[in-house]
Amino acid sequence: MKTIYLVRHCQAAGQEPDALLTEKGEVQARELATFFAGSPIDRIISSPYHRAVATIQPLAQERGIVVEEDTRLIERVLSGIPREDWFERLRDTFDDLTLELEGGESSLTAIHRANSLLTEILADEHKNIGAC
Repeated sequence: MKTIYLVRHCQAAGQEPDALLTEKGEVQARELATFFAGSPIDRIISSPYHRAVATIQPLAQERGIVVEEDTRLIERVLSGIPREDWFERLRDTFDDLTLELEGGESSLTAIHRANSLLTEILADEHKNIGAC
């Protein structure tokens, strides 16, 4: 049976693609490697965002696994322009999965993007896969 571990990044200093992990996030990343110490993992796939790669890197280094970066795991952009009402608009995108704000991505588009990767993972020969 195939096992897929889906992990959200550890605490980061921001949401920008190059945002670093905080000190707490770095501790969390090391703890994550310890958490998975007894779990077989054959392949690791990560968002290319720095905070995601940094989250899974301690585990990858311990296992000698190269982290594969895949843009299908990047976070969804709500809007291409700053919005004062971002929280309300975010909520709206969960009520209407097709709602797409200017310069942003709908929830449904993000779901299809991530699902395309999961479909590939399920067909992959590796049994135990970590994704961040």
